[in-house]
Amino acid sequence: MINTIYDSLDVFCPLMFTAGINKSLHFTAYNADGTLWNISGATIHWYLCRYGETNTKILDIEGVLDGANAFYVYLTPEDTLTLYGKYVQQVKITIGDGTWRLGQGIVIVSPAFGITIRSLVMMEG
Repeated sequence: MINTIYDSLDVFCPLMFTAGINKSLHFTAYNADGTLWNISGATIHWYLCRYGETNTKILDIEGVLDGANAFYVYLTPEDTLTLYGKYVQQVKITIGDGTWRLGQGIVIVSPAFGITIRSLVMMEG
């Protein structure tokens, strides 16, 4: 039973990690009817952008197939070392001439130890 519009969206579980670490993400691909989707031979991209700025990709990482129905995305410490805050992840799968964007989800990145976070406050006057 769908209670809200958000229950019907393809949404990934929230992801939280600390910047500057090795991180592997594992995804399994399903058809709309719940059966496994054969993505053999697909090209997969995992995108990360700042929350609210979906037109600007911070990361674009190619996925690595894991059998016929799943894939990994590997993040290196260099990929995330300077990141912190709220982001949105999205996956794009291309097979032949077809392209699918399979949902999105929130990613929270805590700053790495030793990284100084600075911000500016604009004062009037």
